[in-house]
Amino acid sequence: MRLIFLFISILVIGNIYAVTPKEYAQRLYTHGSAYHAEGDLVRARNHYEYALEIYPLEKRIYASLSYLYVEIGMIHKGIETLSRAIELFPKDTDLLYHRAYFYTLIHRNDLALNDWNRIISLDKKNIEARWQRGHYHLKAEEYHDALDDFRMLDRYDTDPSKISTFFLAQTLQMLGQYDAAAKKFMEYASAVEHHGSYWHPIGEAYFYIAQNLRLAGQEKEAALYYGKAIDAKLWPGVTPAQRVEAQKYSDHYLSIVK
Repeated sequence: MRLIFLFISILVIGNIYAVTPKEYAQRLYTHGSAYHAEGDLVRARNHYEYALEIYPLEKRIYASLSYLYVEIGMIHKGIETLSRAIELFPKDTDLLYHRAYFYTLIHRNDLALNDWNRIISLDKKNIEARWQRGHYHLKAEEYHDALDDFRMLDRYDTDPSKISTFFLAQTLQMLGQYDAAAKKFMEYASAVEHHGSYWHPIGEAYFYIAQNLRLAGQEKEAALYYGKAIDAKLWPGVTPAQRVEAQKYSDHYLSIVK
């Protein structure tokens, strides 16, 4: 019934204006976007809202208007706007992702999770939703669920930083799979050596390799990587306990060799 009403409205407006409702709405959107870019949020809002009244089937207008609402502190209005759009376009993963993001802004990660689940049901290889859902599960200590997402990310994420591999390794470590974790941390360290990382210095990568090798019972191999971590000056955020661990087990290996 609602869609029938929308189409009737479009036909009526089409008879009033020299252009089609869609064309007129697009013009309003273009002007609204210009006002938005200039920081004139009042005019931008008026243009977006009027454009949707004239032609409510333009997805990008919903997205722009919803973010404008967030800018002016009306997050719930932004969520409401996206929800209207999702009713019309239930399989649009971008709209679902935007709404999930807005839910996180009001600390409703449970509702965001519903949208991430919905996105992944529509697109199993969706990198962004997998990333967000994986971190949600990791934070909630739901490690088996996190493992599923980070394994998929490790397979399909083409980012040269291999940051997805780092979180896969971290999840494996939390599950006590130390051998597998060490191997994945080695993959990550190799990427850091070649490309650098905004996420973790190389000393930190070496430390986690060493830690997992030690937990897997491979003390000699672990000591080598503890030594590499120390040579790399560990990393700026290293804790005193981590520093002591690296020094202790590196020295332990040296005493074995002697």
